[in-house]
Amino acid sequence: MDNKYFSVEKQQKALKWLEDKWPQEKRVCEICANTSWHLADDLVMPLPFSGANLRLGGKSYPHILITCKNCGNAKCFNAVIMKIEVAI
Repeated sequence: MDNKYFSVEKQQKALKWLEDKWPQEKRVCEICANTSWHLADDLVMPLPFSGANLRLGGKSYPHILITCKNCGNAKCFNAVIMKIEVAI
């Protein structure tokens, strides 16, 4: 089933953005030196803190998640900056 929040079309747009902004020669994992990455099938969202408390509700910032296929090192990119439309 297609994920309406991160559809195949939006995944392709994210991959194109990464191609444009992150040159192939720089796609080296800083942990294990692997150059193979995986784009997650879902958008992710870090939860904000207010002081020492986790805050639910309010502003949110969806991200795409890519993960090193060797060691699991993960990187998040802001979907809003990438102009990935997220309609709730």
